[in-house]
Amino acid sequence: MPLPTLTDIFSAMTDRFGLSPRASQLKLAALVRDAVSSDSICCVEAPTGTGKTLGYLAGALDAQAHSGKPVPVVVATATVGLQDQIIRHDIPRLAAVGAVDPRKVAVAKGRGRYFCPRTAALLEDKKMQDGQFDMFQDDKHVADGGVHIALDMLKSWRNGEWDGDRDNWAGTIPSCWESACGASSDTCVNRACEFFDKCPYMNSRQKLATAQVIVANHDIVLADLAQRAEEQTTTALPPKSYALVFDEAHNLPEKAVATKRACARLSETDWLRKLEAYGEATLSTARIAKALSRSTEFSPDIFSVGAALLVSNMELLAKELGETRKFSVSGTSSWGLGSPEPALQERVIELASQAVQLLNALKAASKAYAEYAEEAAGAEKAFAVRMLSQTYKYQRQAKDLQEGLELFCARERLVRWVVRTRDDRIMLNTQPLEGQDVLNELLWRADFPVAMVSATLQIAGSFERFRDKTGLPAHAVTVALPPVFDYTRGYLHLPTMQNEPGYPGYEAEVRGKLEQLYRKNVAPGMLVLFTSRESMRRVAKELPDDMKAHVLTQDLRSVAELVAQHKASIDAGRRSILMGLDSMAEGLDLPGKYCGHVVITRLPFAVPGDPVEEARRDFLGKDWFEHAYLADMLTMLIQAAGRLIRREDDHGVITVLDKRLTTKRYCKTALAALPGFTQGTKLNGYFDMVTARALDLTHGVKPKSEKAPVKLEVIKGSTPATPVATTAAKPAAPQSAAPRAAEDPLANLRRFAQQPTSVQASMVCSIDMLRPVVTRVMPFAKGPFASHETAYLAESKAYPCLPAGTPAATFAERQMPEAAILALRLRNLPWDAAAPAWRQVLNLRPDLLQYADVLRSHLQDLEDERKELLPADICEQQLLRGFAGLGYPGHAALFDALSRIEADVMAVLSESFILPSRDFMQEMPTAAQALSLSLRKRKAA
Repeated sequence: MPLPTLTDIFSAMTDRFGLSPRASQLKLAALVRDAVSSDSICCVEAPTGTGKTLGYLAGALDAQAHSGKPVPVVVATATVGLQDQIIRHDIPRLAAVGAVDPRKVAVAKGRGRYFCPRTAALLEDKKMQDGQFDMFQDDKHVADGGVHIALDMLKSWRNGEWDGDRDNWAGTIPSCWESACGASSDTCVNRACEFFDKCPYMNSRQKLATAQVIVANHDIVLADLAQRAEEQTTTALPPKSYALVFDEAHNLPEKAVATKRACARLSETDWLRKLEAYGEATLSTARIAKALSRSTEFSPDIFSVGAALLVSNMELLAKELGETRKFSVSGTSSWGLGSPEPALQERVIELASQAVQLLNALKAASKAYAEYAEEAAGAEKAFAVRMLSQTYKYQRQAKDLQEGLELFCARERLVRWVVRTRDDRIMLNTQPLEGQDVLNELLWRADFPVAMVSATLQIAGSFERFRDKTGLPAHAVTVALPPVFDYTRGYLHLPTMQNEPGYPGYEAEVRGKLEQLYRKNVAPGMLVLFTSRESMRRVAKELPDDMKAHVLTQDLRSVAELVAQHKASIDAGRRSILMGLDSMAEGLDLPGKYCGHVVITRLPFAVPGDPVEEARRDFLGKDWFEHAYLADMLTMLIQAAGRLIRREDDHGVITVLDKRLTTKRYCKTALAALPGFTQGTKLNGYFDMVTARALDLTHGVKPKSEKAPVKLEVIKGSTPATPVATTAAKPAAPQSAAPRAAEDPLANLRRFAQQPTSVQASMVCSIDMLRPVVTRVMPFAKGPFASHETAYLAESKAYPCLPAGTPAATFAERQMPEAAILALRLRNLPWDAAAPAWRQVLNLRPDLLQYADVLRSHLQDLEDERKELLPADICEQQLLRGFAGLGYPGHAALFDALSRIEADVMAVLSESFILPSRDFMQEMPTAAQALSLSLRKRKAA
């Protein structure tokens, strides 16, 4: 069967998925197809909304199938997360229309992202032999159960439940991953390994060798190109040649620079001082000493005399540099693109030579310990494993030192500088000036067809800066596709600012402006971007308490975790403010209500005095500011502004709190580089625009209702309902929304629970009243579904009590969502013997009866899948992983708990017949707070 052409692919996409291609998407596909077919280079700016992933994949696959050159297509993304998105979202669609065989698609990741069963098995053997984990007593691994997690990984891998890919592990990644779990070229024994035929990393390489499409990332591709340039026999990507597509190509120059960025920490010698004791322990072990004596790379005094000499020379050089170099206020002293003094070069070269000798000795020791660990038993094995782990740690430190010293003296165009920290530590730093210094050697000489795609490659209609950064050949085709979205739906708000960044009063003014913007309530979701972590912390600290309660700062938590919490809050009807740094200014996809207001506190210029920027200024001369400094800032500014309009119907505000955008001579250039937003100095201009264009000011969020009290219908069941309280109440007639006289806090709920017939009654309700009540009744606990821990307070259109956005990636999360967690928590809150805790909470939350019904359904689904689809042991393991931290000690206790929950659900459903309406489920009675206090007093009494 012939493979489809470009036209066939998009036609089938329309028929099967209803995805009509845009003109710009077809243009992108054609450009990529032509580049791959003709072994040429194209560089395409494809704005947000183009559909670039399907576009470049379709074009590359067409060329692969019909150009007569069926080389593999390697797609390089900026992050591992984007790799996963392509594999899970885009490849299945292309496979469905016959454009690619899914069995011929493989993912390429670094060796370190794969599990090493050999090193993990050493941990298992030790546990079986002596039952002690003293081998890691000095490490943090025991504190978080890292070794136990590693053994769980080994078990799952052996049982075929996990493929050994770190990114596919559903649980916590252990802190001992690098030393005891992850694959490494330093520890790999290749075919000598008993697990070689099943090795996760080796299996992944076998798939790569026969793949039609390889989804990689920039780092892997650059590593592969470097290995090819050095003519190494084994490369990161097995195919002899391939066609390259770089997605998010604006990141490529920095990724290239990072491959040759190094630091030699001359003042950090504590680890070297420990080598003497390490050497004594090593040489006192007869087997290890004998093995090392046969190595030509090992000297008996390398860990004592050799290490001590290296320490002395490093500290002496650090002292001299600290005393003789002139340092800036930021603590840097640079040679720019020039070479260090010959005398300094000689001393650094000598240090590098000593570091190489030490590194070779450690490699010999690690090999000897690895062999010993595999053959020994009991206490000897425990010793060998511990020493092997420590050797790997020293080996990595020695390698970092050696690379930092050697690169500092390399005969290349490099920026070199020394840093003196506040505590007088000295570091030698080296990196290329531009990405082209690396790409000219690795990429452009490789003679592969290359397509570069991104939403931000040009500035003010010119690709010149991107050419400078990448070394893009002159013959490369450059095309900027037209915008897809109507950017006039975005309002560029440029308020008057009194202070310029860096001047006294600026941060205080920013804080005041943020409060004003918050009070305007442009959208539920707000993103505030800073260029300095310290500035972000200071501003956030001074915000008013009511605003601060909605702020999530990019400090200790990951971006993914913050975004999940941000979305959950907005889905629950609350506001949320993300405050972040440059990593939130790029790649963050928060459409509609999740981000209707972006605030850029400061133009993202490079840090003044940065040694690399200073070297660039010296190199470019008078052209530096406009062609580099300003251009790089505008690239980041455009990325930040791109967080607003993510879908066709999006609209909102971008506020820039930096007066330089309107007062400096470059302001017209900067404003022209941004998409065609509507502009204004007053925020009211946005609201006028929304009114004039009949846009949805609520961003699809149903506003809080101030209407008359909602009605709750009570339906009689087939058996008499169990009274909630001992005192009977007469049926209540409908009441108005006016405030009612004080009454027994149980009266309202009792009224609905005891009606012999179906009646209607009204209650004044408030979701804001509910939240603190439920918090007191059942405090939030951070569990395995932390990002959805408040989902049962959500106010979605149909089922506000159902978990919103519950992830479906794993069995446990799919079958046991927040409903089950809620029930488990309630079981552990016995207030008094007369009334079980979760019956009392059900009195507070009639909508939880709906929850109980959902819970019963989920439990039935769980049982059905456990019996029909999965062996019981797999099901149990997934459940235990999903319920980590909930207090159940073992398999039996967990399944006993499930049985008890089912019984409780049946009891509640048979005794209570409150079926809340949709409106009522979104709100709660004003009596709830008083009822909570009453119950708490009853407990105390």
